[in-house]
Amino acid sequence: MDKYFVDICIIGSGVSALGAVMGVKGNDNIKKANICLIADDRDRVDYYDSGQILRYLGFGGTGKYWHGVIPTYPLSEAKKNIFQFFFGDMDYIWGRPMLFVPRSPIRPNFYIRQLIEKEEYIRDSVNKLILADDGVYILLNSGKKVFAKSVYCAAGVIGTLGILYRSNIINNEITIGDHICGFVGFIGKDDIEGILGEEVKPIFGRKGYAVPCMFSDDGRTLFSFRPSRFEMKEVRNQLRGGPKFSVDRKKLILEIFKSKSIGRISEALSLRYGMLFSADKYSIHFQYECKEAHLLDLAKERLYPSFKDNDVLRNVLPEVNKIFGIQNIPPQKFYYGTHLFGAMGLPSIPPEITIVDSTLVNSIGGGHHSFSQMAYAKEVLSLGAIE
Repeated sequence: MDKYFVDICIIGSGVSALGAVMGVKGNDNIKKANICLIADDRDRVDYYDSGQILRYLGFGGTGKYWHGVIPTYPLSEAKKNIFQFFFGDMDYIWGRPMLFVPRSPIRPNFYIRQLIEKEEYIRDSVNKLILADDGVYILLNSGKKVFAKSVYCAAGVIGTLGILYRSNIINNEITIGDHICGFVGFIGKDDIEGILGEEVKPIFGRKGYAVPCMFSDDGRTLFSFRPSRFEMKEVRNQLRGGPKFSVDRKKLILEIFKSKSIGRISEALSLRYGMLFSADKYSIHFQYECKEAHLLDLAKERLYPSFKDNDVLRNVLPEVNKIFGIQNIPPQKFYYGTHLFGAMGLPSIPPEITIVDSTLVNSIGGGHHSFSQMAYAKEVLSLGAIE
């Protein structure tokens, strides 16, 4: 059985793993340490029962399909600093509720290959961890074994919990959170700008654009606005289910053009490139932080919905009414944000194992959390030291 020794082992190759690698390479105390990163050697997309993409098992993780949208609120210096590294200085968008849409989303596998040597990453998948007196043995599915003084799990919620389960650290069934998303209704340009106190127009930078959004008072619900023209002014055309992350963006836009749906084409161009964002009418969509969204069966690596539509409505509707004056949300099938977080009821994790993805994050708020998690992982490794 092959075996080798490292100071630091990062499990995963997605957005959080990229943050961890950036943290190592920027930390004078550990940047010369022996490290390895275990990047999943599979090439598989898993889906929710609804058909929406759940995760990608392969180099780059689900970051391979990340749309790249970054909330600029609430303000975090860690996020702001890492944003400047990738996208340049746009200080004027930070600290106010906006969504930044990059021209080119961050692809973790590309940057990981730039930051670490080829011999520092392993293409394999982790079976389980075995604690030792002075570190952790990482048993890989290929039969190989790695020994590390410290392990940083960045394999995504299902991946990280699966490793902990197979390592007999946690039990099988775990409740986890997710964003629940849906359509609120329509609002006129003057009304929405009166509520926002500013124009609904994009602010362009060299590498993307930002557009205003809104958060509920408790921060758990994000409201975003989409220009509505032609057939997209009808409620039925707004009830479209989850985003098609697994479809290539160019292919998706081509399919929209082939459909000859003028309103849909207009909306797609607005959301992707910031074009044609000014409209007389906007659709309002929400993204709600649901802390008990799924029951996760780790033996099967399968999710079972545990949230109720009425529970989501009970939390979202008062905010919708207070902010927009809308009394009722149209009947619809809610969809997921593909933003898993917050495993509940876990025992203490051994100190040799640090989780830097969103598995232990109790609250992610209403905003997209991928970029925040990258910044968090970078911060954790930036402060680390080899003993």
